[in-house]
Parts: sequence; structure tokens; C-alpha cells
Amino acid sequence: MGHSKNQPSNRSSLAYGTPPHIRRSQYDVPLPISEYLSDWERDHEANAVFIELMNLTDVLDLCLEQVYTIRTETQGSSRNLELELNKWVDSLTGDIRKIIIRGSNLNIPGASNLRLAYLATRLLLRRIDLDRERQAPDSNTEQMANRVMEARRTAEDIVVLVQELGQAQLGDYWLPVVAFTFSATVTFLIRCALETEQAAGLAQSGSLRMASDLLDALRSHHKNFGWDLGDICLAQHSDVIDKLLKSEQPIESSGETNVELRQHFVPDMAFIDDMFPSTWDILQIME
Repeated sequence: MGHSKNQPSNRSSLAYGTPPHIRRSQYDVPLPISEYLSDWERDHEANAVFIELMNLTDVLDLCLEQVYTIRTETQGSSRNLELELNKWVDSLTGDIRKIIIRGSNLNIPGASNLRLAYLATRLLLRRIDLDRERQAPDSNTEQMANRVMEARRTAEDIVVLVQELGQAQLGDYWLPVVAFTFSATVTFLIRCALETEQAAGLAQSGSLRMASDLLDALRSHHKNFGWDLGDICLAQHSDVIDKLLKSEQPIESSGETNVELRQHFVPDMAFIDDMFPSTWDILQIME
């Protein structure tokens, strides 16, 4: 029961930006194994996906501990979160490994949800890295630029995943809270555009085009298949993206490919506010 309760607790925490209700120290139930689940051959692949979703949730739990640690002195001694995620990936075999490494085999029940959960966790790690880089006394523009590009590449993986979903995947099992992954991704891409572009160059921003592509895919899935997990993201961001893309064309190339960052890519406000958009007045200054 411990892991089955911890999984939705952590995913809700990631979605809503609130500390998880159940921590690792509050249960001692072992992770599920295939012997505990259905022994029907047809359920074997789905069981494997479920087990790895539980294992991934353990990694997410470590990330959330980092996010909600208030004392800064304890953050410096925290474990290498990316190593924990890579260890999980390295432990995968067979079709489950292909789901995560290649983004293939999405015909397996629950596979698309698992891959999106993995990418959402990876994007959270990239944002944690960005925040650490900003606070580092020896931080420099090149290091920050590299962090930004790594995070944006993860956001692009999310966009590509959504674009490639077919009717079978859209009709598969999805955790409802993954809907907030889309909002978090678009918010991050907007931040990338605003912080790496001059105002006149926003219409040509690769980050904004990526965000627009994600919205287009979500809109198409809703229209063609009635898939509603993207509705929150569409309601929050459609008008914002349209306004940004209609801004004036730049006279010269803005050089976004070089990611020429301004002095502070992430404002002094907690970066977690960007990961968990919970308000409906994003960028009201543009109205």
C-alpha cells in the first residue's frame, strides 16, 4: 500500500507545487514485483510498465525532497539527483528500456504515460540544475547557456512525444496529473524565449515555436479524439503564445542559437513557481 499511495502523492505534488503527503520515511512496503501482480501472459508488459512507474516515483521522491528543502545548507550535501535517474534508466531492460531510451514501443499499455512521467521528472531535474547554477558563486554565462539548452532539449522531447501520439496511445491509461506537465513545459519555453530574446525577436523564437507546436498537437488531439488532458494547458497559454508570436519581426537575427543569456536567467523568485503554473493570469502584462 505504501508505494501505491506514494505514487499519486508525488505526482500530485509535481503537478500542484505542494509538498507530498507521504514521504519515503513514512512507509516500509517494498516495491511491487511481477509475482505479486496478475500472472496472465497478456498482462506481463503492462505489469512491467506499472512496476517501473513505481520505481520512477522513488526517484521523483528524491527530487521533491530537494525542491522542498528550505535550509540551504542541506542542499549542498544532497545526493546527485541526475545520477539517481540515470541509475534507474540503466536498470531497465527489454521493451521498457526502449520506451525510455528511444521513445518506441508505445503500443504497450501505459507506455506513453511512463515516458511522459520520465520526461517530466527529467525536466524537473534540469530546472533544479538551472537554479543551482544561478546560485553558484562561480557560475558563468557559458555554463548557464548549457543548462538552458539541456532543459530546452528535454522540453522538446515532451513536444515530440505528444506530436507522435496516435489514437491507440491517446485512448490508453494516463495519470490525470500529467496534464500539468504540458503547462509546465510551455511555461518553461516561454521563459526561455523571454530571457534569451530581445523583445523584437520573440516572433522568431525557437522556444516559442516549440511551445506553439505543443499547443497545436494538444488542440489536434482534442479535436480528433476528444483527448482532454491538454485542455488546461490550452486554456492557460493559447492567447499568450499567439500574442508573443505576433510581436514585431526582428531587424537582424537575435542569435538564440547561441543562447546569449542575460545576467539572470532565473529570477530571484523561487523557480518552482515556473514549474507549477497554478494561476490563470500568466503574463497578464501583455494584455
